[in-house]
Amino acid sequence: MFDKILVAIDSSECSLMALDYGIYLAKNLNAEFSIMHVIDSKYFNWVLVYDFSSYLGVNPQLHVEENLRKSLYKRGKTLIEAAEQRCNDSQIFPETFIEEGNVREVVCKKAHTVDLVIIGECGESKKDNSKFLGSNAEEISRGINKPLIIAPALHPKLSKILLAYDGSNYANDTLNVIKVLSNKLKFSLTILNVGDNEEGQLILQEAKKAIEPVNLTIDYICKNGDPEDEIVKYANREAIDLIAMGAYGNGRIIDLILGSTTEYVLRNSSVPVLLMR
Repeated sequence: MFDKILVAIDSSECSLMALDYGIYLAKNLNAEFSIMHVIDSKYFNWVLVYDFSSYLGVNPQLHVEENLRKSLYKRGKTLIEAAEQRCNDSQIFPETFIEEGNVREVVCKKAHTVDLVIIGECGESKKDNSKFLGSNAEEISRGINKPLIIAPALHPKLSKILLAYDGSNYANDTLNVIKVLSNKLKFSLTILNVGDNEEGQLILQEAKKAIEPVNLTIDYICKNGDPEDEIVKYANREAIDLIAMGAYGNGRIIDLILGSTTEYVLRNSSVPVLLMR
C-alpha cells in the first residue's frame, strides 16, 4: 500500500518531526523513501519589481536574483544533507530532491510518483506557541490526490490510532489503509462514528464487517454531537497518536474544498492526521 513515501521538508520543527514519521514508516513498512525541499518561487517575486534605485542616484544591485537563488539552493542543500544524515543514522537511505516553484504545485506533482506524502503542520513562519495550519500545508491538503500525513511537532508514535468513520467512500478507503497497515505495524484501533446513535451503530457494524478479521485490538465507539468537536476531544482524552479520516464525508458538496469536519480536525488536532483523498 505505502511502498513509496515522500517527505517535504523545510527548516521548521514540524518538518523535522514529519521527517521522523517518514523514517519510522519507511523502516517498518520497508518502503522506498525520498525527501524533497522546495525553494518557494515567492522569494523571487520582489526581484521582478522595477528597480527605481537609479532614480535615487544609487547604483542598482546587480545579479540580485542570481545571488538569491544561489543562497536558497545552498540553504536547501544543507537541509537535505542534515535530513539525509538523520535517515542514514536509522539505516534508511533516501533519494533526495531540491526543486523550485510554487510549493503546493511542486509537492502535488511529485505526489503522483509515490503512495504517501508527509508534511509538517506548520512551516518556517510559525510563531512560538501558536497553533494554526500553515498556508502551504493547507494548500497541499486541498490539492493533493494521494494519502497525506500532516505532522505537528511531536515525536513519532503510532500505538493508538483513531479512525473517524462515517461510512463514506473516503472513510472506507481509510479503513482499507488501516487494515493493510495492521499487517506490518502494531497498534490498537478505535473506530469512531459521531452523529445519530441508532444510525451510527449500523455504520459501525458495516465497518466491523469490512475490517475483520485483523490482528488488532479494536474498539467501536458511537457518540452523539458535532463530529468536529467529538473527534478532537476523543483524540485528546484517549491520548491517540494518529487520527485517520477521509478528506470528505457524506455531506461534502464540491471537490474544491475540504470537508468542514476534516478542515476543523486539521486545524485543531494536536496529533498527526492521515488524510485520505
